[in-house]
Amino acid sequence: MKNIKLRTRLIIAVVGIIILMVIPSMIIAQYTFSRALMEEYHKKAVLIARYVDARIMDSLRAGNEEEAGLTLSRIKEEEKDIEYVFIITPEGRVSLSTFAEGVPPKLLKANQADQDLPYSLKHIETEKGVILDIAVPILKGTLGTARIAITEEPARHHVVLLIKSVSAIAAGVLLTGVILAFVFARVTTRPLEDLIEVADAISKGDMEKTAVIDTKDEIGQLALSFNRMTASLKNTLSELNQTYNGSLSAMRVIDKHFNIISQNRAMDYLTGTLAKETIGKKCYEVFSGSYCHTDACALRMIIRGEQRLDREAERKNLNDGASIPCRLMATPFKDGEGALKGVIEVYTDITGSKRLIKELQDRTKSLEESNHIQEAYNAVVTTLNSGLEMKSLLKKVIDGIVCTRYGCN
Repeated sequence: MKNIKLRTRLIIAVVGIIILMVIPSMIIAQYTFSRALMEEYHKKAVLIARYVDARIMDSLRAGNEEEAGLTLSRIKEEEKDIEYVFIITPEGRVSLSTFAEGVPPKLLKANQADQDLPYSLKHIETEKGVILDIAVPILKGTLGTARIAITEEPARHHVVLLIKSVSAIAAGVLLTGVILAFVFARVTTRPLEDLIEVADAISKGDMEKTAVIDTKDEIGQLALSFNRMTASLKNTLSELNQTYNGSLSAMRVIDKHFNIISQNRAMDYLTGTLAKETIGKKCYEVFSGSYCHTDACALRMIIRGEQRLDREAERKNLNDGASIPCRLMATPFKDGEGALKGVIEVYTDITGSKRLIKELQDRTKSLEESNHIQEAYNAVVTTLNSGLEMKSLLKKVIDGIVCTRYGCN
């Protein structure tokens, strides 16, 4: 059930509710209508029996069996539902019958009239199917018993037609319900599908996509909240992007396979290449150094468990091959669940710092030379003032200059 789409689940739920409502209603309706129809048919059978009783009673009282027989024949022709009619005398003899070859013996005892009851109804199985046999005492049994049988085929035919009609109505209701369920499910889930499409587009970096809000229900409120979240995310990403690209430090992100994922504008300037040209390339192809392809590679050290690197490194510009002294700081690049995805490298061009250090060293050395010359001059003046020989003086001056230039032993 978890793998079934929401639209399918809604259709199944609605159709299931319709089936649970329609089928029991159909069964109850068929049972109720069938029972009412059969009861009406039984009443009709009783009325026919009483009608026969009334038509032949006078002839039987007068003992005119021939006239009574003609009356039975006319009644059978008038009432197409009558299967047979026969009269049983109080002695149990068949006096009149519509059977050409006589009443079957089994049929005589199939339905016995109770003199205390107006009639007796029984269903009898015959070669033509099930029939309804009515036994009516004539003048409380003093003139015998009239047995009239009518077929239930018309009634059963009407019941079948009723069942078919109810079934057709139920099928129509069910089909309409399926269509309405499909429409309802589509109307309900379509905004959610649109929302999923927008979410997929945003996950791929298209921050201009927004959810369409055309309802004020819960789904509309969800779409509105989603658009607010997207706008907030867009602003956050914009701020991060400004911070990333506005940084004076050159930065780039490298995956565990040495592929460049991104780099900022400062990195573009440092390497002499644009981000769109370097993304997807290997890091050692764009800004290589002496640590590349060694165990001292920053990415390899991070993969081995280092949490932070901070060191100087010589790197080569891709355009002119010039060597650039840099300070490299590297930290792990992880996904939202904390799994390592690569490394973040931050480069600082220390060419200026190196130049300043060199100039400082040169100035320091010049200052030291000046100090040695000053000491030699002071020695000459002291010697002249003390009256020492010139040869000794010159020797001290030369020694002082040699010491300044080449160092003293």
